[in-house]
Amino acid sequence: MSSKTFLAMDMGAGTLRAAEFEPTAEGGIRLVRFGVKPLGLEGSSERSRPKALEKAASELFEEVGFGAKTGVVAAPGFQVLSKPVRIPKVDNTKVAQLIKFEAKQNIPFPLEEAAWDHYTMGVAKSGEIEVLLSALKSEAANGIIEVAKARGVNIEMIDTAQAAIVNAFRYNYSDLEGCSMALDIGAKTTHVLFFEGEKFFSVQSTLALIRLHRNLLRKRRCVSRKRKRSNCRRVWSV
Repeated sequence: MSSKTFLAMDMGAGTLRAAEFEPTAEGGIRLVRFGVKPLGLEGSSERSRPKALEKAASELFEEVGFGAKTGVVAAPGFQVLSKPVRIPKVDNTKVAQLIKFEAKQNIPFPLEEAAWDHYTMGVAKSGEIEVLLSALKSEAANGIIEVAKARGVNIEMIDTAQAAIVNAFRYNYSDLEGCSMALDIGAKTTHVLFFEGEKFFSVQSTLALIRLHRNLLRKRRCVSRKRKRSNCRRVWSV
């Protein structure tokens, strides 16, 4: 496989996805190969996730035969801390300093122990800069890099789900007018993003597939018991 190909991986809580692309002469990209491997419930547990991810990656690479030597990764939403903040309107030379200050105030662990960055969401009517801070513990980031490195892939960037969705939406649907919504329902985290012009707003929720599945199981048990007992009070709906 040509060295020009690159790998895009989504290391979610419940599934590992990987796609290999190559640039085209027209300036676009072409999908070369693609693969998916479930992680099971182990993928959503901090304790069991490393082993489950390593096993899934080994099987997926062997089955699909990826040849890319460089890649980018989207980290799982449940391991990423995202916090929207507003930065006062100041001279451009001071923006980076203010963002770092806000990061220290809003990220609940030392910045030295984190891989963090920011994404500019837009400018408020007041002139304040709306920024989305995102942080991932260095231990989790290093684990992601090591999984790829063991397969001969050099990770050039670890992205967040929100940033990846924003980039994909703006690339593919930049001509849409009015307000649009993008919904990403993961195994453990759900992201809802609203777009309007150059601005976007992001909401993160823990109401995701694993939780929905557990609630559905509880509802089924309740219905089963209700046939035998009339005092069942559990009610759940989507």
